[in-house]
Amino acid sequence: MADRGLYDHVGGGFHRYATDPQWAVPHFEKMLYDNAEIPRAFLAGYQAIGSERYASVVRETFAFVQRELQHPDGGFFSTLDAVSAPPEDPDGDTEEGAFYVWTPEQAHAAIDDETAADVFCAYYGVDGRGQFDGARVLAVRKPVGAVAEEFDLTEDEVLSHLQTALNQAFDARESRPRPARDEKVLAGWNGLMISALAEGAIVLDDAYADVAADALSFVRDHLWDADESRLRRRYKDGDVAIDGYLEDYAFLGRGALNLFEATGDVEHLAFARDLATAICEAFWDADAETLYFTPTGGESLVARPQELTDQSTPSSTGVAVELLLALSHFGAEDRFESVAEAVVRTHADRVSSNPLQHASLTLATDTYQQGALELTLVGDVEAPPAEWERTLAQRYVPRRLLAWRPADGADFEDWLESLGLEDAPPIWAGRGPVDGEPTVYACRNFACSPPQHDLTAALEWGQN
Repeated sequence: MADRGLYDHVGGGFHRYATDPQWAVPHFEKMLYDNAEIPRAFLAGYQAIGSERYASVVRETFAFVQRELQHPDGGFFSTLDAVSAPPEDPDGDTEEGAFYVWTPEQAHAAIDDETAADVFCAYYGVDGRGQFDGARVLAVRKPVGAVAEEFDLTEDEVLSHLQTALNQAFDARESRPRPARDEKVLAGWNGLMISALAEGAIVLDDAYADVAADALSFVRDHLWDADESRLRRRYKDGDVAIDGYLEDYAFLGRGALNLFEATGDVEHLAFARDLATAICEAFWDADAETLYFTPTGGESLVARPQELTDQSTPSSTGVAVELLLALSHFGAEDRFESVAEAVVRTHADRVSSNPLQHASLTLATDTYQQGALELTLVGDVEAPPAEWERTLAQRYVPRRLLAWRPADGADFEDWLESLGLEDAPPIWAGRGPVDGEPTVYACRNFACSPPQHDLTAALEWGQN
């Protein structure tokens, strides 16, 4: 995906989908949800195999989203259009991909150094025989080693020339007529982006947590009615509209939980719990034992729909079940777990007969059956040990649930009060600091490691 036409090699970010089997020509629209979900896969890949290319794609994609899809106050807009006027005729009719494609003449005009321009054209296949009247969608056409041999350069010299060329191509492209932007801020799609940024904060750079927090604050301020426990779906230019669907509550709730995992800010956990409670109140049907896509008392439909399969975004039912299972560890009540368990059982036949079509619901079912790896991290939440941060960044741990807890007893009581809890929930109960040092507890399905000061040692227990 990152080497072919789906990826914007000059500006970062992914286009909506490919139009051919080779993934050479995309539909050029850029969707917020794609540029949230795809980086999460690259982050997991980076942790699993250590490829710096994966990390670079994430950084470039996040930079694109912040640069071109972020509201000045923090939320994220929905899309960039596929069409724009061609560079040579700014007042002409719009054309698909005009902002993104290149001819050799355009490349050489944009890039000062002749060798850098030639390397750029060779590497990305800009040869005058492109798909759009000779203009080419950039895609990696040759390995760096082959380009080095062709131009009698070292591979490091090729990479240096490519970076110079990309920087200058970006600057030149900024003067082209731009695709239009859909400036709706959607609660659910922002939730997806918040989750991706939160994971990026753990794996790559904790500054991404601030970007995620700004987005969460924007959506919470503009679309969440705390008095009514109701989430609205859309904000645009001061106008708020549409009752939130299950995807809005589930995706935003997961984003808030993931941001708590990245920062240890209990306010995010409290908001995630509020959204989960609203899910149980507005979307749960005890008779059918399922979660519907539309809220109780919402728009009048012949039949209330469910969203069980994954489409261009994850199944809202699957994400909601994952969210409820995770948050069941942070409360004394068992409603979150009982609703999640009932939904899993209701749709068990669908999941077992076609797991790929129900990917998110399958993953939620797996979490229900296997249990999450709970990592209770006790210490100074604002300044955890460097070894913890380094290990969390480098180690791929599927189904992990990070449960920060302050070591100070008074601070912990304040946390419980902010969550409306009288007693410590299971994930924190009896898990305090040992010997006055930051302490980790790794637990799964009510079995726990001995208290550890070293996170790596705790993970060895949890992953064996």
